[in-house]
Amino acid sequence: MDQAEKEYFEKLKNELSKSSYKNRQDILNYPLMPLQYSYIHDLRIGQLVNVCGVKNVLGYENKKFTLDLYYEKLHDIDRKLIFEFSKENLNTANLSSFKHPFETQFTILFRIKNLNNEFRHILRLSTILEFSTKVERTFSICTDVTELGLKYNRSADFCYLGNKILNNKTPLSQLREKSWNNLTRREFQILELIARGYTTKRISEYLHISVFTVNTHRQNIIQKNSGKDIKLLLSEIFNGSI
Repeated sequence: MDQAEKEYFEKLKNELSKSSYKNRQDILNYPLMPLQYSYIHDLRIGQLVNVCGVKNVLGYENKKFTLDLYYEKLHDIDRKLIFEFSKENLNTANLSSFKHPFETQFTILFRIKNLNNEFRHILRLSTILEFSTKVERTFSICTDVTELGLKYNRSADFCYLGNKILNNKTPLSQLREKSWNNLTRREFQILELIARGYTTKRISEYLHISVFTVNTHRQNIIQKNSGKDIKLLLSEIFNGSI
C-alpha cells in the first residue's frame, strides 16, 4: 500500500478502537466453489482474517494473504480505483443505518497477480458483516472469472437491500467536475441523492434543509435542463445520451 492508503486504514483503525465493540469469534463457513476464495476484512485491526481458498485460486498461502499483499499484487490502475471506491462506499455506509449482516452488496471487477506473477480477473462481492456506529467488518467472496472474458469497465456497484446506490465514479460526478449546465454544488448533491433513490423527505433530513428548499432545488434543476423530468434526465445521463 502507498502512504495515503496506509494512513486511511490506520485512521479507520484508530476511530474504531474508540467505539463499543463485541469481540465475536464466529467464522463464516461459506461453501466455496473451486475458483473462489473469501475473507473478512476486520477494519478494527486493519487486517484480513478468516481467509479461505486463496491458495487454490492465486497460489498464496491463506495465512500470508494480508491486506498489504492484496494491495501489492493489485494492478496499479485497479488498486487506485478499488481504494477510492472502497473509501467512498464505507463513507456512504457509515451515513446509513444497518440492522443485519448481508443487507449491503458491493461488487467490483479487478485484476490481481497470482503466485506465478500472472494477472487474474477477479469478481469481488462484499457485504457489511458488522456495524455499530461505523462499519467494523466486511465479508468478501472473490471469484476468478478470467476465462469468462468479462468486459473490464472500471466501475463498481454498491447496493442496499437490492437498491443500487451510486458511488463517486459515475457519469454524475464527471458532469459535476465540468460544472455541467451551471448547476450549483447543492443542486448536484440533490441530483445525486435522487439518483440514489432518496425521497424528498429523506433528502431534507439528510441535508438538514426543509422540504420546500429541496423542491425549489428540484425545480431549478429541471429549469436548467429545458424542463426535462428528473427521472428522464437521470436516464439520459446514465445511458450515455448526455
